[in-house]
Amino acid sequence: MGILFSFINAFGTSAYDIFGKKTLKETNEYFMVWVMSVFIVIMCIPIVIYSGIPIIDNSFWVALIICGSANSLTNILYLKAIKTKDLSVVIPIMAFSPIFVLVTANIILGEVPNVISIIGVFIIVFGSYFLNIKKAKIGIFKPFSILLKDKESRLMLLIGFIYSITASYSKIGIQSSSPIFWLMTTTAYITIITFPLIVIEFNKNEGYRIFSLSIMKKILICSSMRFCALFSQMIALNLMLVSHVISIKRFSIVFSVIIGSLIFKEKNIKERTLGMLIMVLGVLLMTLYS
Repeated sequence: MGILFSFINAFGTSAYDIFGKKTLKETNEYFMVWVMSVFIVIMCIPIVIYSGIPIIDNSFWVALIICGSANSLTNILYLKAIKTKDLSVVIPIMAFSPIFVLVTANIILGEVPNVISIIGVFIIVFGSYFLNIKKAKIGIFKPFSILLKDKESRLMLLIGFIYSITASYSKIGIQSSSPIFWLMTTTAYITIITFPLIVIEFNKNEGYRIFSLSIMKKILICSSMRFCALFSQMIALNLMLVSHVISIKRFSIVFSVIIGSLIFKEKNIKERTLGMLIMVLGVLLMTLYS
């Protein structure tokens, strides 16, 4: 069941990437994060009422503060990256997150990687080389340096690292409460901490425009996709190792890059697809044999 929910998470994440990029053409990342958080909290409330409020302990509050604060930042940075850059460039960078998870899950949860997982790490790094393989004509290490020089790619690397920490603390929060209660409280935390940004945006000249009914409908669709992905992830984290859940989630890269390239007519897609497939192979190896 954990694998099933992890793949639902991957599909939901991919749909969110693609539709989110389209929606960002009409609004900004700050407003979108806040409104989505409000919608997701509303979606969670009936389920929490039905299932009941679980008994929580002190570890829940520590995890809530860490995850809520970190995800407030990463949610905004993620949308900022996919708004300004091709999906086929920035989304494959998220394949690095299982690498970070191997380290952080070991430190936070005591989950120990094996030799196959480490081999998977090297395959992922090798695949990332092909994302900018044409630059190898300039210098053999140029494809790697492009990743580090590109602002959006650096953002995705930072997000992947932060996700590796919040995924582990999410598991602590879920085990200290329940998947749906954890999703509701962390998302409510995000709405509170990002509210000042919305006040600032509303006071700008464009403030009234971003509250249009048309944009709200599109953000509601994005919120539904996001809710589906996150809820599935919370259930999967409760059933499987964090590294396995995040690895399977990275299959969203395949869906996002292929479908996104067709919709947004992105260039150099053949080279990027090769790199993406190699990276996913590394993720698959880590998942099946760890």
